[in-house]
Amino acid sequence: MKKATNQRFSIEIIFIKGYTYITYIKLLRASPLYRLRRAQKDGHNMDTLSVKKTHTVYRDGDRVLKIYCEDYPKGDVFAEAHNQALIEQSGIKAPVVYGVREVDGKWAIEMQYISADNLQALLDAHPEKEDEYLKLFVNLHMGVYAFKLTSLYRLVDKINLAISKTDLLATVKYDLHTRSDDRRKHTRVCHGNFIPENVKVGKDGKCFILDWSRATQGNPQIDIANTYLLLKLDGKEGFAEKYLALMAEKSVYTREDIVRWLPVVAAQRLVGCREEERAFLLGIIGVKDIK
Repeated sequence: MKKATNQRFSIEIIFIKGYTYITYIKLLRASPLYRLRRAQKDGHNMDTLSVKKTHTVYRDGDRVLKIYCEDYPKGDVFAEAHNQALIEQSGIKAPVVYGVREVDGKWAIEMQYISADNLQALLDAHPEKEDEYLKLFVNLHMGVYAFKLTSLYRLVDKINLAISKTDLLATVKYDLHTRSDDRRKHTRVCHGNFIPENVKVGKDGKCFILDWSRATQGNPQIDIANTYLLLKLDGKEGFAEKYLALMAEKSVYTREDIVRWLPVVAAQRLVGCREEERAFLLGIIGVKDIK
């Protein structure tokens, strides 16, 4: 008799006179994928952590499934998993990636669940601690771009590709391409979506950073300008100004170093932006709406 055991199954096999009998297959630990399908079949739902336009995140114990919509590009899902794996290996605190799965025709990333408070939720619940949380937020962002990672996609290439896809006039595009042409080769890690919502703060003070889908290597000034813009787009005017001031105070970059990149990051966000954001972004770029 032989007994084979792995993480998920225990199989007992009996050999009798040249015949093989499998006496039982016992499920030891069902994967999140199995549990999700079982829950759907039974008419129950797994814990839903967040619902976005492009994806939904489900929790199953110490793991989560980030399931994308059916028309979401397969290559982008694998690229995000690859980014996060690189970030995880670099030493930056990010959830561990376990793999990419297909769930009922949709692609999903299976990763570690981080049991901690969301920084944005903490800001909402404790407005009196805003300055304390702001310092934490700035320190974390500075900690990200302290790392160099040459295996990530180049930020300047991503920006130029986005600018080329906009409906801006050719002369405006040319000016933006020229602005983004930084002669220095920057290899610092840039998050691309560094906002309080993507920071988890544990009871022990340990922090983790989520959502590495837009991670690149590049100039940190651009990433800081992007965070400043995202905060303003989300209506957090006061927090955005405090963030920029503290970043200029604590980092090696001045306010002028950072804000000069705003037209470039605004142009990058034009593609696929919400209609109510368009006028604001065009104002930063310095052009009127041509629609």
